[in-house]
Amino acid sequence: MKAMADTQTSDGLIPDIGPENTVFTYGYRDDSDWGNAVSTLAWQLYETYGDLKLLRDNYSMMQSYVAYLSNKTTTYIINNSGLGDWITFGNRTPKNYTATFGYDQAVDAMVNVAAILGKHEDALYYTTLRTNISNAWNANFFYASNSSYGPTQADNALAIQMKLVRPSVHVAVAGNILRDIAANGDHLTVGEIALPALFVALQSVDRNDLIHRIVTNPTSPSYAYQVLNGATSLNERWNGQTAGASLNHFMLGYVDKWIMEISGMKQSKGSIAWASVDFSPVFVGNMTYAASRYRSARGLIAAHWRLSDSQMAYNITVPVGSVGIVSIKGYENVSEGGVDMSGKICRKGFSMCAAMVLITPSPLGPGHTYSTHAEGKCTIIRS
Repeated sequence: MKAMADTQTSDGLIPDIGPENTVFTYGYRDDSDWGNAVSTLAWQLYETYGDLKLLRDNYSMMQSYVAYLSNKTTTYIINNSGLGDWITFGNRTPKNYTATFGYDQAVDAMVNVAAILGKHEDALYYTTLRTNISNAWNANFFYASNSSYGPTQADNALAIQMKLVRPSVHVAVAGNILRDIAANGDHLTVGEIALPALFVALQSVDRNDLIHRIVTNPTSPSYAYQVLNGATSLNERWNGQTAGASLNHFMLGYVDKWIMEISGMKQSKGSIAWASVDFSPVFVGNMTYAASRYRSARGLIAAHWRLSDSQMAYNITVPVGSVGIVSIKGYENVSEGGVDMSGKICRKGFSMCAAMVLITPSPLGPGHTYSTHAEGKCTIIRS
């Protein structure tokens, strides 16, 4: 954040690179998908650690950058700006898509930042601005004839991540992505900008299985291709060691988030500093085991599951001061210590419904095991 503050120009621009030891031109200096880190990163840091000071100290910098982007728009669209969907194959997604997407994400973060800082008039302003961007995007880029935002995976995934796709056409829009992935032999075609959006879009229609196939596809473009060609760190480009680019680059690192969440562990929507943790294991491919752990501001959070014959064992750790929400799909009954708890209030004071358990660290302690059996039972065992 300090580097961005040091490099911000008088008109509000946040350069792509900071410190700006070398001053580049065009999209290499001015791309909203790089500059919007001033607000998106700030909000992510607050979500992770709960530190309001960072938001307060950098609020005016964020405002200046959004104002800079707004001055570049024509009816809320930024035209022909930036680097596009960087390192994509084919460059078919127009730059006005990716540039406007970056603008939208900057404004979306500002809605949250302004609200949490109690700047209610600003929050209303940014909410209205984001609505105008969404309306302009749908008016300019949505094709009702085939329920799509364009021919590429990126075109449709960006729209889904922006949450502007109407519920009535969401499945159809996602279907365009599914067909294109199949047509490309279970390969993605997105670049760096649309990569997170592709994961989000596929998860929105419960296709973690397809993400697994994409990630483990042995041919380029894929993560497995990089590994099979000698990569020991994440490469800059999809074709990895054979591309002649950087061999140690975090640019395509969004998969790390997905891998961590295979264990089921992720911060609940709306939670700050991991006050609430979702535990919903993801079963994909031929995987029989998954585990992840994270030392949060509140303490260690961990989850691991193992499949063995007809049984699934699930162990989680919830830190003191946080709430864990366990949801195991496909099982109708919940029991604790052999006692059916479906629809009851358990002794920990939370309502328990089918296949979902809300727990706190006390009185059961930091570790719990959930075992699912062939008859559809879920048993909580003290570990």
